[in-house]
Amino acid sequence: YFQFETTRQDLLLRLITAWAEDLDGRDAIRAAQAVEEAAAVHAKAHEQGFGLGLFSKDQRDESQAKYQQAIADRYTAESDWFAKHGQLEQLVGPLAPTNQDYLTLDLNKLPFSAVSYVTITEQLDTLNPAIRAAQFAWLAAQAEVKKQEAEYQPVVELVASTGRNNQPDTGPTPSQAGFRSRVSSIAIQLNWPLYSGGSTTSKVRESRHMVEKARQDMEAARRNAHNQASQGWAQLRSAQAKLEAARQRVVAARTFEQAAIEGRKNNVKSFYDEVYARQLLESGLREARRAYYDNVIGFSKLKAALGELDEDTLLEIQQKLKNPQVSDPVPRIVFPNVDARGG
Repeated sequence: YFQFETTRQDLLLRLITAWAEDLDGRDAIRAAQAVEEAAAVHAKAHEQGFGLGLFSKDQRDESQAKYQQAIADRYTAESDWFAKHGQLEQLVGPLAPTNQDYLTLDLNKLPFSAVSYVTITEQLDTLNPAIRAAQFAWLAAQAEVKKQEAEYQPVVELVASTGRNNQPDTGPTPSQAGFRSRVSSIAIQLNWPLYSGGSTTSKVRESRHMVEKARQDMEAARRNAHNQASQGWAQLRSAQAKLEAARQRVVAARTFEQAAIEGRKNNVKSFYDEVYARQLLESGLREARRAYYDNVIGFSKLKAALGELDEDTLLEIQQKLKNPQVSDPVPRIVFPNVDARGG
């Protein structure tokens, strides 16, 4: 039962991780597209400026090189997403392509939080299914040693038998008289093995080594569970710091974007400044979403370490990532230039 629970929760954790990585891959494409758009505007401005004598050939070539690098980065992001999407499809089967965002951002609060690490892990050894399975395997190995060692001990058996024979008056010999007989016996039998060719010794020695192996497996399961819990706790804590940094970055990018829009009206800013501001905003939003994914994965690792990860957790994650009370005013376009079939 505990081995089954361990496998089931490992599968759920893999599913949640692949789900988050798939979403992060889509965000990487969006960020790469924003960089490519800004690089294209920058390269076009340098090309026109070179024709007017405002920029040198080196400056024009450098801007073109940055633009080509931005295109390469976008292709790399698309390839990474296809690989991550394929890992998700390995778990759930083929998925229809969709351009819908799944995550609704709240830049002030992450969806999940946890109490202190000590409180979380104080009952870890009794709740983790992998540890429980290893504990039962260790107990079974100890019982096997006792079973094999019993071959050395004397065995006392109570043996009883009874027999009955009835012969009629007319038998095979003429004038033979019939008879009835009954024989019963009861005895105590003592068996004490003196030598069995070494087979018992080998079995006992093997069973003792199996006990040590089971003990090591139990310790490995305990360490893996505590390591998983510590990783989940660290991701939860670092995600909050990442969200705060991303929030400040988004605020600065929106301020810069507003200044660029106002500056264009007064002819003191260029279109490139506005596009560059959107690039910074896209990058900040991606970092904020990455904090969400780390928060979800860390929370799932803690639930799995405690043996509490189940299908209800998936529903809880889904509901919190699609919070209808929080709105994201930034329009989100998901890889419009990418064919979902891989073209």
